[in-house]
Amino acid sequence: MSEDQAPPSPISYAHRGKPYGAPMEFYLTEESIRVHQGATRGEIPYSNIASIRLLYRPKNTTNEGYETQVQLIKGRSISLGNLSWKSMMDMTRQDAEYRRFVKALIIKVRTINPAVKLEAGMPSWLHKLSVIVGALTVLTMIMVAFQSVTMGSWQIGLLAVAFTAYFGWWTWRFMTRNRPQQFEVGALPQSVMPPLGTSQH
Repeated sequence: MSEDQAPPSPISYAHRGKPYGAPMEFYLTEESIRVHQGATRGEIPYSNIASIRLLYRPKNTTNEGYETQVQLIKGRSISLGNLSWKSMMDMTRQDAEYRRFVKALIIKVRTINPAVKLEAGMPSWLHKLSVIVGALTVLTMIMVAFQSVTMGSWQIGLLAVAFTAYFGWWTWRFMTRNRPQQFEVGALPQSVMPPLGTSQH
């Protein structure tokens, strides 16, 4: 590199994970992740990362929420998502930017730290427990809807049926997309990644 050339800028990503507070900014260098939030600065060497987990994480009124959890060897963790709060009531999707950053993050960490675990979906024990709880909840709602109809409360029964159908669909979608799995760098699970080439500002 000649003296009049600036060094390449690190790959970066920023989002506000909560409707209040400063946004979090992430920068990927050759050896570490730099994390900035307001006046706080931190740096995490790739060699200190134990695992990277990709999750489907819908929030509020959107079903297209995704999150990446970076677990450190010493037990701490950081997370980032494709949704960024603009105000107390409004958020924006940063799908394309999120995809690019997460892919670059995984490549850089695996290059420096081949032992890192690449996981997608919920931990196996939590996924099994959630499936059981979700199934029991849907079954209870079906029984309530059936009882309302048989007792002549048609309006309540129809509302219960509609809500049960939506809750059942939402639970099925959440559980199937968060199915526990491991993956490799060149094969990111699309069930826990936002659609290609989309962002809403």
